[in-house]
Amino acid sequence: MPSLPPGRRPAGGDDEVTVRLTIVRHARAGSKRTWTGPDEERPLDEVGAAHADGLARALAPWGASRLVSSPTLRCIQTLRPLAVATDLEVETWAALGPHAGPSGLRSTLGDPAFDGAVVCTHGELLRPLLRTLRRRSKGGTAADLHGRHLLAKGAAWILTVDPDGTISGFDHVPPGG
Repeated sequence: MPSLPPGRRPAGGDDEVTVRLTIVRHARAGSKRTWTGPDEERPLDEVGAAHADGLARALAPWGASRLVSSPTLRCIQTLRPLAVATDLEVETWAALGPHAGPSGLRSTLGDPAFDGAVVCTHGELLRPLLRTLRRRSKGGTAADLHGRHLLAKGAAWILTVDPDGTISGFDHVPPGG
């Protein structure tokens, strides 16, 4: 199991709580092909910045408890307007980076340390997470998990994870809020 972000400790084994977690795919950051610097430093483009602002307006009323981001600049910039709106700092966590593999992101599902958290990551981690979410979904929730909507840059998924790990609630926030 990957380590938790700095300053966090694992949840106690007896915690039986429902966890509300918001997962964000970073907003648009222009073309990888035309960017000449390190990919980790690729910033949001104008459309991505506008989507990040809209996402902040849409998510701020939900009352985030913490913001956790991939260490890439585009993910941090995606959460920055929400950080301003909520007066929270953006924590970075390498397990949300584009080459980290899906286990870090999966470990947030149902973990009380992530209740109320907004996490920002990459499509490379979200694609395998979709399979996990579909397996864990209850009732009509699975029908709402359409990849093309969920994988859009700048989109968010607000999940409710029951103590047994089942996804019992799902709200989608499109790019730009």
